[in-house]
Amino acid sequence: MEHTLCDVLVIGSGGAGLRAAVEARAHGLDVMVLSKGPPGMGTCTMMSGGSFFAAIGGLTAEEHRRATL
Repeated sequence: MEHTLCDVLVIGSGGAGLRAAVEARAHGLDVMVLSKGPPGMGTCTMMSGGSFFAAIGGLTAEEHRRATL
């Protein structure tokens, strides 16, 4: 059995996992990402199809809620 040491272990390489890994690395931590599939191809990332919205561009809270739903 192989053992590897790291400061942060991220389980999952979808959008959220990769974003967590990038942020941890930006803070100088040694990061390892463990995934059953290719990076960025996690189920939640693929299912979103880029349809997540952010409340930017002058959207009100209600407009953001409607666009998200």
